[in-house]
Amino acid sequence: MDAKRFSKYLQKQKDEIEKHKWIESEKAGKDLGQDAVLDWIKKYAKKFRKEYVEKDLETAIKELDELLKLINGKVNGIEKLKTVINDCKEKIEEAKDLMEGNGNGKEDKK
Repeated sequence: MDAKRFSKYLQKQKDEIEKHKWIESEKAGKDLGQDAVLDWIKKYAKKFRKEYVEKDLETAIKELDELLKLINGKVNGIEKLKTVINDCKEKIEEAKDLMEGNGNGKEDKK
């Protein structure tokens, strides 16, 4: 996970902890502070990590698929360009041969 993704992970985890802390404190009628944080860690941290990493991996795979499609499109474009360039080279060589009277053995003999 790169720094940007890791930062998002930490922020999402912090948001979930704060939400849990708020809900549990409301139920208790007082601010539970660190106790609510520790409660979230014991109850939900492992599941949160697993689900977040799985989702992040799915996202990474989708991004790689999109990149692969883009690369394939560029490669196909390059291959087409190579074909056009090679065709042009052949036409230029044919034209040069004709201009030099070398018509590949087909020159006019008068």
